[in-house]
Amino acid sequence: MNILTYYRLGMRQFDENHPNSFHNKVDSMKEEWQEFREEPSLEELWDVVHTIGRIVEHITGAWFVCLCAWPTVKKHAMRMQQTGCPRSARNCCGRCIRVPEQRHAD
Repeated sequence: MNILTYYRLGMRQFDENHPNSFHNKVDSMKEEWQEFREEPSLEELWDVVHTIGRIVEHITGAWFVCLCAWPTVKKHAMRMQQTGCPRSARNCCGRCIRVPEQRHAD
């Protein structure tokens, strides 16, 4: 599979296992913004852009908007490929099926 396939699979899994509402996506964006403010970095900025893309996707259905945050898209795809979960081990809440031997890999 390629990066986009793993990414779409991961985002679908995430949406199936978490409240998939506009309000939830806005809350996620606020959390990412706070993380960026606390530890400014390019990686955190891409995460903010990605969550904004997820809000636009929720409103319009245009999933490809998220591709503007390619570094984050790649990060989620790689996690999905390696562990079966698009989230980091730190943020995984155990609602997905992770690859057991990779449980704490990031």
